Amino acid sequence: MLSRTVYHFKGEGKTVKIKSAGGGTRTVTYPDMEIWVDKKTGLLLKQKHQDQYYDWETTVTKIDFPSNFPTNTFKLSLPKRVKVVDAED
Repeated sequence: MLSRTVYHFKGEGKTVKIKSAGGGTRTVTYPDMEIWVDKKTGLLLKQKHQDQYYDWETTVTKIDFPSNFPTNTFKLSLPKRVKVVDAED
């Protein structure tokens, strides 16, 4: 895909019963699914879902490899009064 080497995963959907928070059970149907993942970057390039209710597909048709982002593109700058805490705390 897009001249990239990809991993292609395919899963067959199924219907299962799961326990609800209230103690009962409910039935959930998972769709058939396929995904294509760029082997080098891990980016999802294509996905397909299909079940008895819907059938849809998303495909990346153009992407710039490598992208040149400035070094501070993903830098988080918080105000001094913000306290950062660990989610485990």
